[in-house]
Amino acid sequence: MICIIHDSDYMDEISRVVCADNFMKANPNHILCIFISHASEFSAACRVDVLPPTAELHHKKIYFLMPTSEEKAELLSWTSSPKKRDKI
Repeated sequence: MICIIHDSDYMDEISRVVCADNFMKANPNHILCIFISHASEFSAACRVDVLPPTAELHHKKIYFLMPTSEEKAELLSWTSSPKKRDKI
């Protein structure tokens, strides 16, 4: 089962293989992304990967359909590739 959560809290459950493009065409001005978390004994990290339209969605994964407003795009770009901060 593939789960896609919309920004309006609606959830699609799909049992067939689909590409990200199917949802992007049906929802203009939206992107499809997935949250990736990494945890170890000493730390935990999370990043957001924005999927290209050609990406195939995988079973047992949860995807998020997000609007592409400037504010959201800025947040996603910061989260997916954080900039190094200068030492104080």
